[in-house]
Amino acid sequence: MKDRLKQALSKLPMMESIKNVAYALKPWEPFPEYANPQSPAWLLMEAIIRRFKELAGDRPLVIAPTFYSNFVRFRMARNYWDRYRSLTSVPGIYAVDLLPYFKRLGHDAGRCFQEPYDMHFSIHGNLVLADAVQQELSRLGLLA
Repeated sequence: MKDRLKQALSKLPMMESIKNVAYALKPWEPFPEYANPQSPAWLLMEAIIRRFKELAGDRPLVIAPTFYSNFVRFRMARNYWDRYRSLTSVPGIYAVDLLPYFKRLGHDAGRCFQEPYDMHFSIHGNLVLADAVQQELSRLGLLA
């Protein structure tokens, strides 16, 4: 019921403009567990990633968190990025911020490269993703 109401409201003609204004005043956080670095959900994710790095040994561990298409269209809270970026304090863990690569493509990039796939990228979205990862790995000195 709640999801249907949310979908119906999102389709209203002025809703995108309303969201632009509202989120400019207070960015929306769709994942409140990222807002607090001590939340149980984040602490679990952090422990999992640290364990992955342990298992990777001397090899680099690269994290490239994805996002909903709304992050391209609206001003959203970037707490998820703050959490993942914080892990780069561990030697050998690198975080890649994919959002700027999609934002450069314009307001409708999420619609072109994610929707209706949700967070999963279309074929074209995967090309943007591959380009972003290649550029970031080069910048980090992880590619020859």
